[in-house]
Amino acid sequence: MSTLFQVAFGTSLSQTCTSIEVRKEWRNLTATERKAWIDATNCLSTRPRSGKLDPPLNTARDYPSILNQIAPVNENSSYYDDLVYAHMNLNPIIHFTGLFFPWHRLYLHEWTNALRSECGYKGVAPYWIWEKDSADFANSNIWDTDPDSGLGAFGDPDDDYTLKTGGLNITLAYPIAHKLRRQYTPLLSLQLDGTSLTNISAKSLFSQAEVDVLLAQPEGNFTAFQDYMERFVGMHTAIHYIIGGDLGGRCPKGSSNTSACPIEGAPTFSANEPMFHLHHGNVDRLWWLWQEKCDKNKAAFHGGSIQNISSMAAYPNGQPPWLNKTTPIPTAVSCHNSSPIKVIKAPPKLALIHYLPSPQTPKLEYEAANPRDYSSCYFISRYYGIVVLLRTR
Repeated sequence: MSTLFQVAFGTSLSQTCTSIEVRKEWRNLTATERKAWIDATNCLSTRPRSGKLDPPLNTARDYPSILNQIAPVNENSSYYDDLVYAHMNLNPIIHFTGLFFPWHRLYLHEWTNALRSECGYKGVAPYWIWEKDSADFANSNIWDTDPDSGLGAFGDPDDDYTLKTGGLNITLAYPIAHKLRRQYTPLLSLQLDGTSLTNISAKSLFSQAEVDVLLAQPEGNFTAFQDYMERFVGMHTAIHYIIGGDLGGRCPKGSSNTSACPIEGAPTFSANEPMFHLHHGNVDRLWWLWQEKCDKNKAAFHGGSIQNISSMAAYPNGQPPWLNKTTPIPTAVSCHNSSPIKVIKAPPKLALIHYLPSPQTPKLEYEAANPRDYSSCYFISRYYGIVVLLRTR
């Protein structure tokens, strides 16, 4: 049973969840469990493309900001790269909009499912409580260099900061072919609306004190909570920046200021870095902790569908049209070779997921001729927090 969705074949709407997946902090995994996750991650980067990637956005035409420009699809890439490209293509609508939290929650879930379906992973989705490491980030035990079970430390400065320690061994397709890179960058520097912000301590932005402020955001104010998490000078950005390399959107050697990587620091290909999933596992955990504080937080959801980073004070998580709890989460996959699918039963009001499903979670029932078509499609279009029941005819 997955944390977010129950996918049942040939079952009734009365079925309830019987087995809850409990995620684990990376350092609470055994060495064997850590190795299994690393092995599956490496494996996914060697698996062939599924042929289902179908990027829905024309970023060059419709999202002309240089921050949104990405390399074209590379046919000589992997299953892993396809999942990265989904994040690249959807970047303009999943950051600084109301989709930020729910989309990344779904993405983490589906990425873990890909580890399972493609590479036989049997474990849970790990997360990383980075606030515990803010005091001495560079020397944290998260940077384990064990060649089998370690995530590795930072990259070789004489070789484009390529990661050469730990168990991860990944060749990436985007923005150009390169090996995974990681560059410790302790000071944050940004250009915002013509204002230069330099020498900001990145680790000061994700301390326990900052997390306490995040969790103390006003009851029911989803926008305030997201803004404190996602703002440019904030904890989400700081983790991307301090790890640098792929997670920080740093262009691989030879690609800077080209059409493949026109600007340094864009969030597009940050999902290249496996630490992305541990980082967003904690982002998701903090959202859950805030949701669990009170019923108002559990029910809270508000945000726009259009990113407006030039008017962040007015629209910190997007401008109208407004999203709501029945808005489909966008995906970057086509199931056009699959059998037809249709909704055959849906509740009148759908609710945003509260991190774990419950018997009260609304259910959306589908009918399909062949459920295998959809179980093999790693990014089916789904609704926020809906338990999906897929029945054969």
